[in-house]
Amino acid sequence: MKEIDKVDRQIARLIQTTLQQAQWEADWQRCQQVEGIGPITAAALTMAYKRGPFKDSDAFVAFIGMDVRVRDSGQKQGKRKLTKQGDPELRRLLYLAAMQAKRQPAWQGFYQRYIERGMAKVQALTILARKLARVAFALLHNQSEYDPQRRLLTLASMPCSSQVTGRGEAVGRQCRTKPCFAVDKRHRISYRKRKRPEPASTTLAPASVSDLRRCAYAPGCQSRDIQN
Repeated sequence: MKEIDKVDRQIARLIQTTLQQAQWEADWQRCQQVEGIGPITAAALTMAYKRGPFKDSDAFVAFIGMDVRVRDSGQKQGKRKLTKQGDPELRRLLYLAAMQAKRQPAWQGFYQRYIERGMAKVQALTILARKLARVAFALLHNQSEYDPQRRLLTLASMPCSSQVTGRGEAVGRQCRTKPCFAVDKRHRISYRKRKRPEPASTTLAPASVSDLRRCAYAPGCQSRDIQN
């Protein structure tokens, strides 16, 4: 256990040093203000955000592979599955962050609302993980501080979910005509036509958290080993 704790401290120091060298420490701390997001997840979100210009949160969610692939043909409604593009480690961290956030009072009602609608726990956690990614993107994009009260007021004003569910409909805005489980072609979005944003070639971004972890285990790790 002592060796594991020692390696964990080395990883934490390496991540913090890398973010300080890139002058991203303020964004890293900003993401940690969200309930459920810890230092490693905040670092992964910051690194992913800095890899390219994103038009909106939908583009960021698509970049990390948490958007839904819609396969419909005529009246046939196919299964909804995550595209799982991008870094799988970031998706794993967001899922673990959702497991932690669901125990917090700020997100407990959000998670329980989907459970009461008959969704599986994995589906509800995936929706919560996607929501955490959107909140982190808003903080990074607007360079604003996290306000839990403002987020609660926003969730309370929503008539129904605007998220993508495993058994529901992919909607791009708040559904005002039918429940989220209803099939409404007017609100349907084809994610296959959406292009992933190209990483900015002028920005020298640190590697992913997975690379930082591997570097921490390797002897003689240099700063050049954690650059693209």
